[in-house]
Amino acid sequence: MLLVSLGIALRWRKRVVNQENENERMESALADLRHGNQLAIELHDTLSNDLTYISTIARNNLAAPAGIDGGD
Repeated sequence: MLLVSLGIALRWRKRVVNQENENERMESALADLRHGNQLAIELHDTLSNDLTYISTIARNNLAAPAGIDGGD
């Protein structure tokens, strides 16, 4: 009976260790996804700001009458 109990305890412990290892892998994967998501947000914000600036410059150049810019 003692050996059966020991076998059950060891099997249970192995399952617990395996689950803990799986949890650590999943937490690491989640951290990687969150980091990638943060980088995507920052890239989107930067690109949006740059495109807004380019659009504003283009709109101002199209609205300016020819010859006003002082160029020859």
